[in-house]
Amino acid sequence: MTTDLQLQRDVIAELAWESAIDARALGVTVEQGVVTLLGHVPSLAQKQMAEAAVQRVRGVRALAEEIEVRLPEGRKWHDDEIAKRAADVLAWRSPDLAERILIIVAESVVTLSGTVENHHQRVQAEQDIRLLSGVRRVVNDLVIRPAAGPANVRDTIVTAFERSADLEAQNIIVASIGDTVILTGKVRSCHERQLAEHVAWAAPGVTDVRNRIVVEARWPRGQ
Repeated sequence: MTTDLQLQRDVIAELAWESAIDARALGVTVEQGVVTLLGHVPSLAQKQMAEAAVQRVRGVRALAEEIEVRLPEGRKWHDDEIAKRAADVLAWRSPDLAERILIIVAESVVTLSGTVENHHQRVQAEQDIRLLSGVRRVVNDLVIRPAAGPANVRDTIVTAFERSADLEAQNIIVASIGDTVILTGKVRSCHERQLAEHVAWAAPGVTDVRNRIVVEARWPRGQ
């Protein structure tokens, strides 16, 4: 049984192992398997990598992220420059979406609004912008408006869960209300919880996934 102290050491080791992250200004606290990341990093990409690194660690039940992106003085861009680069990268990487997305930049924070057909497009647009240097944060206000959906969203997702070798499908309950999917139940890790949500989002016609799955772990009292 992993203690909070051991989990803290494992998370710190994983952050140090990820060579693309400058973890010198990051702090880690753990309480009952819930990890809190504190401090700052020099880019939005590093913030995302730090979050992913923590979620890979066995025993993590949940992550509270309080990392600030502090751009180095020499890498700051004016808002109009960021807006132009954001429009250019969307036109290059996602040309089918570029005309449907409005980009607003204020104090290095990029807000995306407009419509897309599925969750993959919504995530892809955000990821394209996250790659840009000079961006402190991305606010994704893109709305999913699917062209069409399957007759039974729930059965489609349940079948996909049963195909997955990485999911204990019998421990996950799927419900759907229209094009909204609700996931409940218990899984063994934070990674498995994320995977279940990813599979649900992949079902055609889904516009919202409410992930209420609990990561089940028993934690000893004390450190």
